[in-house]
Amino acid sequence: MSDSGRSGGGGRGGGGGGTGISLLCRNLPVEIGADEVRDAFAKYGEIRDVYLPKDHYTQRAKGFGFIEFADARDADEAVRDLDGSSIGGRTVSVVHSK
Repeated sequence: MSDSGRSGGGGRGGGGGGTGISLLCRNLPVEIGADEVRDAFAKYGEIRDVYLPKDHYTQRAKGFGFIEFADARDADEAVRDLDGSSIGGRTVSVVHSK
């Protein structure tokens, strides 16, 4: 995991097509890393990016994150299966981000 809380996928705007579909995952443990979140979602399809915002002053994760899928169908399946499931020992809420 990098210091910014991002995991893989290259930058935004690189080659390879249009924008993906982003999900919002709430109630993540503050100590979870982007790679662990990626692992939980990766079985549903290609993930372009994982972003876990951090508090500016404490540098601790804020307990939520964004997961960008390359394909909307994969994102839909992840929402269906992971919303209300346990990630890192906590029950998470997974929805399409707006």
